[in-house]
Amino acid sequence: MNDIGWLLVLALITMIVIRRTVLRLGRHQVAWFMDPVVLLCGAWLIESVVYSLPILVNRHPLQAHHVLYISACIASFVMGVMIVPSKSKKPRGPAQSADRGAGVGLLLLFGMAGLGLLGNFAIAYDGLSKSRVSLLERFSGDSLSAIRGETVATATTLQGGPLAMFESFGSASTIFVCMVAAGLLARQTNLARGHKNLVYALAVISVLFVSFNSVIVHGGRIGMVQLLLALVLASMMDSQRWLLGHVNRMLGSAKWPVIMVSLVLSMGGIWYLATDFMKSRTGEAMPLNAMAAYHRTVATPDVEDLVSNNEALQYGLLSLSYLTVPLPTMGYYYDLPDTLFPGPYWGQYNFSGAVTFVMRRMGYLKYQRTISEIREQATASLVRMGYGDNVWSTLLRDIALDVGWSGVPLVMFILGWLSERVMRAARDGDNFIMKILALMTSLLLVFSIAHSLFVIESFQRVYWVCFMILAYQKLLGPQSILSFRLKRPGAVVSSAKQA
Repeated sequence: MNDIGWLLVLALITMIVIRRTVLRLGRHQVAWFMDPVVLLCGAWLIESVVYSLPILVNRHPLQAHHVLYISACIASFVMGVMIVPSKSKKPRGPAQSADRGAGVGLLLLFGMAGLGLLGNFAIAYDGLSKSRVSLLERFSGDSLSAIRGETVATATTLQGGPLAMFESFGSASTIFVCMVAAGLLARQTNLARGHKNLVYALAVISVLFVSFNSVIVHGGRIGMVQLLLALVLASMMDSQRWLLGHVNRMLGSAKWPVIMVSLVLSMGGIWYLATDFMKSRTGEAMPLNAMAAYHRTVATPDVEDLVSNNEALQYGLLSLSYLTVPLPTMGYYYDLPDTLFPGPYWGQYNFSGAVTFVMRRMGYLKYQRTISEIREQATASLVRMGYGDNVWSTLLRDIALDVGWSGVPLVMFILGWLSERVMRAARDGDNFIMKILALMTSLLLVFSIAHSLFVIESFQRVYWVCFMILAYQKLLGPQSILSFRLKRPGAVVSSAKQA
């Protein structure tokens, strides 16, 4: 069985308790969704508990030395977080009140909305123009397997559509929607109501467009799930809770009935995505056979008897195995001999954009590898054994592809240090770009139980866009056209106006 997983559960709980105790002793109030340790360890804790339950039996079970290695890597992350020195709290005057909105301008906001819609239109156009599946057929659900096959083939052959050069702009929609959810416009008092309504309408359209491309164009769920999770975290990171407060005021006395209905609909949506959606996407494949072939796991005898006569439960079990397979898969890769484990690729997998740019300028074209090529080499050993190549194997394995297993703890230490610096800047400052960067970091840490989000190009581009904007602001300062301050009673008006 998977009893060894409880050791990892104990190690993760210990690290969370130590972190929160240190914060309490230092009298630092840090919400869980702004604490890198809780985000990372909490996600791994949930996965470890589900893995340890007597539900599935894995072909490559987790062993004690795997638990020790995982614990060491996460402990390195925690140490990186905790070495960031605490700053003394300075009282804020009227001109230094939190969340003024400094650091992002309206030109940037509308620009992000426009670029995001352009990019998502390009994704939809290219996906539909080359496809053999019509738009109406895509809504039936029966064509999901064909859509998924076309998406995988396009990613493998790197054959983009006529608007492929604009598809990278689609990541701007994530930044734009998160800015709105974090209450940026709600505190911009000198903006006309009509302009605010326009921005809110663009935000709704952006959410629908991203969801449409995720499910209908690509036949997947990950893009929609990431955006919705980002919306929730963005609304919680807003110190004034504008979005949550607005919804509360709008619902009034009907709040609790609406919340209950929303929970029921959400659970129904999760069940649909785990069952009927999976059935349509896998092309009527036997779910338990697919689970054995791709996730190398089978149900325990008691669970198999329970689901044997219920196809929906079998597909639900297949979806659950997505949460349990990364840990044993990472253990499988960890035990591979050095001659079979691919790499190191020195950043070409997790930071393909920047590393590829540098390698081209240095004339190392013959050493370049695409993400698809690296992924194919990484799964070659599993394919030779007769298993599928669609595996999730945690952030640790993905980092190991770039730096080797011995370098992962060092990278996790640096990641912890950077995560805390970003989170602290987002907590203590008023730069909305930094808040979006913190939001993306939160998503990266939560999804680390499955894989590195940096291998998703749209996610990686959001990071680079945020870094470029921060660098631009650092160079040009508050006089930049990308900066403004909110007009408040007794507060400093826009620095541009002062000039």
